[in-house]
Amino acid sequence: MRKKEKNMPWNVDTLSKNGFSKSMVNTKPEQVEVELEEVREQKHKTFMEKYEKQIKYFGMLRCWDDSQKYLSDNVHLVCKETANYLVIWALT
Repeated sequence: MRKKEKNMPWNVDTLSKNGFSKSMVNTKPEQVEVELEEVREQKHKTFMEKYEKQIKYFGMLRCWDDSQKYLSDNVHLVCKETANYLVIWALT
């Protein structure tokens, strides 16, 4: 038996051993993703209703120093929703 093993060619099949007996893939339930999207959309709408005038004012500022001072005074505007609104506003 040992002589037969010794004469076998060396390749991946003869040298390697099975490290894991099964593979697992993590998946998220689709329903949770839909709920998260609805929550994000509602959060975005309420934010826009509350701060739309302030964001438009910020968007119209020309001087860098004025923009920086305005954001320092209104820290709540420094977020993803503001950036998204400004991009959409610029494209339309």
